[in-house]
Amino acid sequence: MKLHFVTSALVSFFQVATINGADERIAYDAKIGERRNMRGTKANHKEGISVDYLVIGAGAGGLNTAMDLGESLASIGKMNDDSVLIIEASDHVGGRHEQIDVVKPDGYNGPKLTMGVGGMRTNPTLQIQRRLSEENEIKSYCSAFGNHIFARGRSARCEDPPQSGCDIFTAFCSNDPKFIDKTQVDETPYGSAFNLEGIASTNADPESAALKFMLEYDNVNPSTGETCNNDDSNPAKKCAKESCKYYVDYSSFLQGIFGLEYAEFISLGNVGFLGDQGTSINACRYLDWFQREFDTTSINCYPDGGLQAIDEKMLLRSQAVGVKIMYNEPAITINATSSKRSKSSKNSKGGKSSKSSKGGTSNNQSKYVVQTVNHTINVRKFLFVAINTDDIRGGKVSGDFIDAIETQKPFQQPKGSSVATVAIQWDPNTPAWFLDELDKTGGSYSYRQFGDIDCFSRAEFIDTPYMRQQNTIRAVYSDYRCLDLWKELIEAADSGNPGPLKQRVLDGLRLGFPGRSIPDPVLVKGKLWESAWYFSDPLNDSTVDELADFASEPILGESACLIGDSYASLYNAWTEGAFQASRKCLTDRFIAENGSEFDAELGNELGRRHDDRDSLIAPFDFGAPGTDDFEIGAHEIFAPFGCLYNEDGSLVSELTSGASCGAPACAA
Repeated sequence: MKLHFVTSALVSFFQVATINGADERIAYDAKIGERRNMRGTKANHKEGISVDYLVIGAGAGGLNTAMDLGESLASIGKMNDDSVLIIEASDHVGGRHEQIDVVKPDGYNGPKLTMGVGGMRTNPTLQIQRRLSEENEIKSYCSAFGNHIFARGRSARCEDPPQSGCDIFTAFCSNDPKFIDKTQVDETPYGSAFNLEGIASTNADPESAALKFMLEYDNVNPSTGETCNNDDSNPAKKCAKESCKYYVDYSSFLQGIFGLEYAEFISLGNVGFLGDQGTSINACRYLDWFQREFDTTSINCYPDGGLQAIDEKMLLRSQAVGVKIMYNEPAITINATSSKRSKSSKNSKGGKSSKSSKGGTSNNQSKYVVQTVNHTINVRKFLFVAINTDDIRGGKVSGDFIDAIETQKPFQQPKGSSVATVAIQWDPNTPAWFLDELDKTGGSYSYRQFGDIDCFSRAEFIDTPYMRQQNTIRAVYSDYRCLDLWKELIEAADSGNPGPLKQRVLDGLRLGFPGRSIPDPVLVKGKLWESAWYFSDPLNDSTVDELADFASEPILGESACLIGDSYASLYNAWTEGAFQASRKCLTDRFIAENGSEFDAELGNELGRRHDDRDSLIAPFDFGAPGTDDFEIGAHEIFAPFGCLYNEDGSLVSELTSGASCGAPACAA
């Protein structure tokens, strides 16, 4: 019989009821260092730990899972010192929500000020993420963007309307257009001329006509004037969601159904940073994503402290009920202890089988053994692998569990997309140079510049009391076109030579805003995200549901699931995907009566918590803020934020935790 030993130091660790705040974290880190020093030359010795549930990864999805599971176990009296453990490869939680410290204003003694180099915002259409922010009482400031388009593709800055006879298109060139969606007032800016001679469409907005055809809101192809027909043998004449199956990737699909000129027009209309218009990705899966993304409102919400503030709150709640976390402990190998090793999954061939038989033991027999640098962790009941696909591939993690999932078709589908970000801070004691660019009267207190001149893709001027207190912006959000440039500059800055990065950012901003005096910054920080988000491999036709089902039970009959935004392809580029994957794992495996881990008491408690969360804010249904179709949360503050600012742009009072204008005010 194999025995699992827990060292006395770790017994002491597990006896700590809660690890709250910096003092406890420092004490724990000191204990880890003490143990490492005590081992001396025994470099290969790994201390043994046994737990019921192991969560690998302290990103948003892993923390959400640990919090929901830990609080549910505690509520029903089944939470023990060795019930739930999180291991995290880095020294912080939140993954791609990373925030960095900034220079404080003189005399500042309010909440901690940080700026984001990763994900920063949530959205009313992202239901779980929005409700988690509300549940954790994270104050968020919400407004639409004002936009400044700066020469992308075949475009130029326009002072006057082009001459008659030229078609006018939005999203290419304008002085100060407004972003348009279902919730905004239509303000069509001047645009650049684009040669679509010979196309059949007489629509005043050929971009919208094409997008509606792609989403099958209209069955007339604006390029040909013909009604699509799925019975036609020519793929280009089929309706979009059938036609996409015949093209090798999204770019060839656009060219096939619209022709080269029209396809280029559509691809350049998305002046963003996702990399979706220039890399090879699956056409049908892109349409699935775009169907949902098309209905994403342009009003975004920015939590005080960034999205990492939600992660940190989930961690504190987890620790308060006895969940433990270990930092700087990347998983090296994941192996099943069972002799049974099924490499088939319910989705490996695109179908669904019946749920596996119930599992979940209460004895000390482990189901998985996870090796980290310092520990051997035996998992008795269930393993949550909260690691995205690119963080598993290429030998980063090995073991028979990894061997069993890597060969499966759904796992091979997510395709990482890279992005570079640069955050910049000016003197926090002076008003920001860009304040007069903001549309204060229209209720839009944030601003963004689109364009790929100087490889910026876009710069975001996010105006909330939290951001204004520190005078920071995201100067660069750059896609695949300029990754090499930013990678070299960021690496040089990280190696002690920040000058070139700072100068490149300033040169670009000064070119984009020639009428503004832009001072030197006090802080510049760049970050290259090799896999910032995920689209789909062009030749992998696993459906959205097949990928999600695979993640919830990657190996039939085994007590493990995969959690992360790479497994929820409807939400590419949004953290919502990680929360959706967490919810699906807990629902399919623990809450559903045919789930392998179903326990009536635990399942009911998990389900109750999810129901309570879903009731916090009514579902968004394309209404104006403050209506029944767009309920405002108790911790959401909507522009205009007039009572917060003086006429010179300074804050009326120093930012304090919980500061607000009282009841949320709706944008006019």
